[in-house]
Amino acid sequence: MTPEEIQAMAKGLAEGQALGYVLSAVAGGVAAYFGAYLAERGKNRATKEDIRFITQEVEEAKDVFQRGLSDLNAHHQLRMVAAERRIQAHQEAYTLYCELLDAMQESEEGWSEIYSRTKDWYKKNNLYLGPETRLAFMVSIQGCERYRILRATADHTVLDEIRKEEIQRIFPILFHEVQLPSISERSNPL
Repeated sequence: MTPEEIQAMAKGLAEGQALGYVLSAVAGGVAAYFGAYLAERGKNRATKEDIRFITQEVEEAKDVFQRGLSDLNAHHQLRMVAAERRIQAHQEAYTLYCELLDAMQESEEGWSEIYSRTKDWYKKNNLYLGPETRLAFMVSIQGCERYRILRATADHTVLDEIRKEEIQRIFPILFHEVQLPSISERSNPL
């Protein structure tokens, strides 16, 4: 081999190495780019999974909250209906009892009709009355009957006591147990 051939070979090797270095650098850059790309893509995928998990947790919490709110609304609505019915029963008791008082002066036939109607109403509605009203209503009805029976034979002291202790007893109790709030009264729900 001649020195020129050796020199040409060395030069070719040197140029080939440079090309190798360039290719290695390009391959390294491409590998680094794809590595960074894949790492970022992995982070994005993990973030998507995290978001999916967080969204699922939020939706479950919303669902629990909505069910609780629905239960509270149903309970509140039931309480409102019961309160309305209770107020209505107290109003009916008041009205019917006033009719009974008016009928005390009527004939036996008129009295018997209103007395029976009052007792029947009490049987059908006593669960809607407050506990004190329930007792006072029955005592007052019986007091009216006792008063009618005894008014011809008893002295006024006994009749006044029956009137005070039995007949008129229901009114303050009835008013107390209904206790409607004032219309102008503002309530703070918090």
